[in-house]
Amino acid sequence: MRVIALFLCAFGLILAQERDGNFDIRFEPTAKMQTGVEVPFTITVRDPRHQPLPNAKVTLQIETKDGTDVKVFPAPSTEPGTYIAKPVFPHP
Repeated sequence: MRVIALFLCAFGLILAQERDGNFDIRFEPTAKMQTGVEVPFTITVRDPRHQPLPNAKVTLQIETKDGTDVKVFPAPSTEPGTYIAKPVFPHP
Protein backbone atom coordinates (compact mmCIF):
# COMPACT_ATOMS: atom_id res chain seq x y z
CA MET A 1 0.00 0.00 0.00
CA ARG A 2 2.87 2.40 0.77
CA VAL A 3 4.33 1.80 -2.68
CA ILE A 4 1.07 2.86 -4.30
CA ALA A 5 0.88 6.00 -2.14
CA LEU A 6 4.50 6.85 -2.99
CA PHE A 7 3.79 6.33 -6.70
CA LEU A 8 0.75 8.63 -6.55
CA CYS A 9 2.76 11.35 -4.79
CA ALA A 10 5.58 11.11 -7.34
CA PHE A 11 3.09 11.18 -10.22
CA GLY A 12 1.52 14.35 -8.77
CA LEU A 13 4.91 16.05 -8.55
CA ILE A 14 5.74 15.16 -12.14
CA LEU A 15 2.52 16.73 -13.39
CA ALA A 16 3.06 19.90 -11.33
CA GLN A 17 6.45 20.76 -12.84
CA GLU A 18 6.85 23.90 -14.90
CA ARG A 19 6.94 23.28 -18.61
CA ASP A 20 8.14 25.30 -21.54
CA GLY A 21 5.33 26.32 -23.81
CA ASN A 22 4.37 28.30 -26.83
CA PHE A 23 2.36 30.97 -25.00
CA ASP A 24 0.69 33.89 -26.76
CA ILE A 25 1.34 37.12 -24.85
CA ARG A 26 -0.24 40.37 -25.98
CA PHE A 27 -0.08 43.70 -24.22
CA GLU A 28 -1.35 47.17 -24.97
CA PRO A 29 -1.88 50.42 -23.10
CA THR A 30 -5.49 51.22 -22.28
CA ALA A 31 -4.83 54.93 -21.78
CA LYS A 32 -2.77 57.66 -23.42
CA MET A 33 0.98 57.20 -22.92
CA GLN A 34 2.27 59.84 -20.48
CA THR A 35 5.21 60.32 -18.15
CA GLY A 36 4.88 60.58 -14.39
CA VAL A 37 1.47 58.86 -14.10
CA GLU A 38 0.29 55.25 -14.01
CA VAL A 39 -0.49 54.00 -17.52
CA PRO A 40 -2.60 50.82 -17.39
CA PHE A 41 -1.56 48.00 -19.73
CA THR A 42 -3.81 45.03 -20.43
CA ILE A 43 -1.77 41.83 -20.75
CA THR A 44 -3.45 38.76 -22.25
CA VAL A 45 -1.80 35.36 -21.83
CA ARG A 46 -2.98 32.23 -23.66
CA ASP A 47 -1.56 28.70 -23.44
CA PRO A 48 -0.45 26.58 -26.43
CA ARG A 49 -4.08 25.45 -26.89
CA HIS A 50 -5.11 29.15 -27.14
CA GLN A 51 -6.99 28.98 -23.83
CA PRO A 52 -6.70 31.79 -21.24
CA LEU A 53 -3.91 31.09 -18.74
CA PRO A 54 -5.27 31.68 -15.21
CA ASN A 55 -3.23 32.19 -12.04
CA ALA A 56 0.03 33.10 -13.78
CA LYS A 57 2.67 35.34 -12.23
CA VAL A 58 2.81 38.22 -14.72
CA THR A 59 5.00 41.32 -14.52
CA LEU A 60 5.76 44.17 -16.91
CA GLN A 61 9.36 45.39 -17.00
CA ILE A 62 10.47 48.75 -18.38
CA GLU A 63 14.04 49.96 -18.68
CA THR A 64 16.16 52.61 -20.31
CA LYS A 65 17.89 51.90 -23.62
CA ASP A 66 21.24 51.38 -21.91
CA GLY A 67 19.68 49.09 -19.28
CA THR A 68 20.78 51.17 -16.29
CA ASP A 69 17.31 51.93 -14.90
CA VAL A 70 15.08 48.84 -14.67
CA LYS A 71 11.62 48.80 -13.07
CA VAL A 72 9.33 45.80 -12.70
CA PHE A 73 5.59 46.23 -12.16
CA PRO A 74 3.32 43.39 -10.98
CA ALA A 75 0.28 42.59 -13.11
CA PRO A 76 -2.52 41.09 -11.02
CA SER A 77 -5.25 39.08 -12.69
CA THR A 78 -8.56 40.74 -13.51
CA GLU A 79 -10.08 37.61 -15.07
CA PRO A 80 -8.63 34.29 -16.27
CA GLY A 81 -5.87 35.02 -18.78
CA THR A 82 -6.09 38.82 -18.42
CA TYR A 83 -3.75 40.87 -16.25
CA ILE A 84 -3.30 44.61 -15.62
CA ALA A 85 0.05 46.33 -15.01
CA LYS A 86 0.33 50.05 -14.24
CA PRO A 87 3.87 51.23 -14.95
CA VAL A 88 4.95 54.81 -14.37
CA PHE A 89 7.23 56.03 -17.13
CA PRO A 90 9.87 58.50 -15.91
CA HIS A 91 10.29 61.97 -17.35
CA PRO A 92 12.95 62.06 -20.09
